[in-house]
Amino acid sequence: MAKKELFSLGCESLGFLSPKFRKKPPKDSDFPLLIRTMMNSRGGSGIIRIETQEDFSFNWENEFFWTPFIPTTMELRMHVFFRNTGEVIIPRIFKKVFDGNTPEEALPIRTQNNYHYSLRNKEKYPKAIEEATLFGQALYSKFNHGFFMSLDAGYSKEKKRYVFFEGNSASGLNNNTASVLAKFLYEEGVLE
Repeated sequence: MAKKELFSLGCESLGFLSPKFRKKPPKDSDFPLLIRTMMNSRGGSGIIRIETQEDFSFNWENEFFWTPFIPTTMELRMHVFFRNTGEVIIPRIFKKVFDGNTPEEALPIRTQNNYHYSLRNKEKYPKAIEEATLFGQALYSKFNHGFFMSLDAGYSKEKKRYVFFEGNSASGLNNNTASVLAKFLYEEGVLE
């Protein structure tokens, strides 16, 4: 089972929204959907938006997965720190910002080809912090130790909740973010 699929199943078992990875043929009511040609890709690679059964049949291979397409009004990446005490801290939030030349409405999904993450004031996203904190507390109760992850989420206007797309151990790690992580690990006693 791929990590993305495990993440999705974990979210579902904890009561959080996440795309469900499927293999069985879709029904007409499942469209639009996304075919995932790779489960270990990044930046939107290997994702094909599909509108019809005919498009699905043309693009589908048995080793692929598909997920429902969940429209989101924005996407965020949150750095989530889990203290050894169980406290969840979200020191930084990044918003996916459009920077391409193609009209934004013509793009099927937000990928690294047309978007980048930009640091934002976390106080402007209280619902994201609330849901990510609850998610973090639920995860901590399963693992019972401190760790770090970046959590990618999109806001679903229809469901009035965030959809958790994936959690990564080092996404967006650079000179700026690495110093924040190192400070956290030092304070936790992981680094000396």
